[in-house]
Amino acid sequence: MKIQYHQSSLQDAPDMFTLFQQLKQEQQEVSFTDATNTEDIITWMNTEGNYFYVARTNQQVIGVLRATRGTCEQQHACHVTIAVSSDYRQQGIAKSLVLFGLSDLKTAGVKIARALIFSDNKASLNTLMAAGFSISGSIVKHHYHHQRNTYIDDVILFKEL
Repeated sequence: MKIQYHQSSLQDAPDMFTLFQQLKQEQQEVSFTDATNTEDIITWMNTEGNYFYVARTNQQVIGVLRATRGTCEQQHACHVTIAVSSDYRQQGIAKSLVLFGLSDLKTAGVKIARALIFSDNKASLNTLMAAGFSISGSIVKHHYHHQRNTYIDDVILFKEL
């Protein structure tokens, strides 16, 4: 299986939406599932400071990385969000996509990447740690999980590029 990584273009939006719909059906808690149509994704892609990268195989988008760059005094940093299709998890694709995107962002002048990950999301925590991120703290009870009737902390991670 050959995986291709590249900065996304508007032509990727329909395939990205397909992935986001799959994540929504799986009840994955990632902001990508907020997209209600392809136009939402195009709006995100056209928003200044947003960078999108995709992993593709067999003409299918199987992973997406979004980096949102800060403004003014915070433009040296970005916040990253990543998701990979359930059919392709546990294969190193998320880590490779993160490293690919961060390499490109570094050439654009980004000096630090940050992420907020639910404390019970061990797979995402392990992926980012394997990609060189470090834990810098947490936000206690940042997210309420309705099915479990409990609060979940966010873990704050960062990586200097």
